Amino acid sequence: MKVRPILLVLILLAGFYYATTHFASTGALAPWIAALHPGASTATVDPNTAYDVSVASAAPAFDEEEQQNIAVYKRALPAW
Repeated sequence: MKVRPILLVLILLAGFYYATTHFASTGALAPWIAALHPGASTATVDPNTAYDVSVASAAPAFDEEEQQNIAVYKRALPAW
């Protein structure tokens, strides 16, 4: 009696593993994803395309109140 639930779980796990490793790598699930999410784009990225890398902006400076809060936490927390 305990063999049936274990067998069912193994079959479900094997099916999930097969579906996620085989179909996801081939792109066979793209039509299903597009049907479930009509606004989503299924365009593929060309690996040979040159990308423009930009520098991220620096973190904003803290105002006086935020600096005081940071100082309070630094005093309250022990140095690791």
